[in-house]
Amino acid sequence: MRLIARLCDVRGAGLRALGLTACLAHCGDGKLATHGSDASSTTSSSGAEDTSATSLRDLGDTGGAVGCVVEVWALMAGDDGWNGSAGGLALARSNVHAVGTLPGGASAILAVSSDGALAWGPKPLAHADPQAWFGPGVVGLASGDALTFTSGSAGAWLERWSPTGDSAGALAVPGDGYRLGPAALAPDGGIVAGGYVGAEAVLVSMSVEGIPSWEVRLDHDSIAAVAVDPSGSIFVLAVDHDVEGGDVYLEALDPAGLANWGALAGSNTGFAAMGALTPFAVTPDGHGGAYTLGQRHHLQTMDSPASDEMLLARYDATGEVAWEVRSEVPDVIDGGGLARVGDALIVSAVEAQSGTSLVIHRSDGTFVCDQVVAERRVRAVVASADDEVIVAGQATPDGPAWFARYRVAPQ
Repeated sequence: MRLIARLCDVRGAGLRALGLTACLAHCGDGKLATHGSDASSTTSSSGAEDTSATSLRDLGDTGGAVGCVVEVWALMAGDDGWNGSAGGLALARSNVHAVGTLPGGASAILAVSSDGALAWGPKPLAHADPQAWFGPGVVGLASGDALTFTSGSAGAWLERWSPTGDSAGALAVPGDGYRLGPAALAPDGGIVAGGYVGAEAVLVSMSVEGIPSWEVRLDHDSIAAVAVDPSGSIFVLAVDHDVEGGDVYLEALDPAGLANWGALAGSNTGFAAMGALTPFAVTPDGHGGAYTLGQRHHLQTMDSPASDEMLLARYDATGEVAWEVRSEVPDVIDGGGLARVGDALIVSAVEAQSGTSLVIHRSDGTFVCDQVVAERRVRAVVASADDEVIVAGQATPDGPAWFARYRVAPQ
């Protein structure tokens, strides 16, 4: 089965030539979602929403209540030089598991208990190619086990880890040349994993034993993030690459892998070294839509210097943009993570020059508060309770793995 999903085809100009604004202005005719200026409300980060470097509170290594979140515990684990995989964080009963790379490029997994102690690891992942830029990925199971995905010269591998850190051995995922990383647990207990094969993005549904039940090829280059909601609906951030940067799409599929809708989440704006949007994370909104987090790039102009800002958006169950907010967190470097806390709050996190910036919005896009954790590089966020998140990444510069559990307590 092959899925071809493009947003719009404007006569005489393609998506890359037009850029996001022009493309969205021309999309229409009832076939696709149209995102005109009157269809979405953009919340500025000026005034009450000022998130400049001087307004961000510095949490540092303290554990008290400071405006936005309360640190329950924090932990640094493993050796220096840990580099967490983007989105490589998963809960499995009492442990939270993170995957990343060790000095030298070897992929590894470690686990931290719910009370903030190192449970086990880091332990190397089998069949991981140090030269493979994609992955690794991890999924937590209801049994307390964790599944990791790695890619090597022979394709993709799945490895199951017990709550005590014992590996059941690696299984090759059937299929020629898969490169899999981002993955999510489906309501039926199976796994949905994304990546690429050859020059095409691929999404694979499989059992926990690695046996595929279906495969979808998308008309994109790769998949950067995967999420599944309780109904089984699947959301992926897909990327197209070209010499100017590339485009980012949010694709929604049903539990059988059939397309529901697609939306252009970002496009390059000209002769940029990078695309105008670097995707970080996607998470369901609980109402048939999804939230996305990315990094918006702005080219240098006569009036303003080059800059990077955090971009958070919500898409409804039909693929329409419900709202989009931009945060002037200065000099966003990388990211990041996104988690829905209860039904009312969204916690997003990106790495900036000053450290990890935690930003909280309400489900309607209203800014609540923001806070900095100095000298930390965030790579993933998961909701651990109705009012708590666990954040993971690296202590900078070139430090060990970093984990922190926060109670969301905006003041």
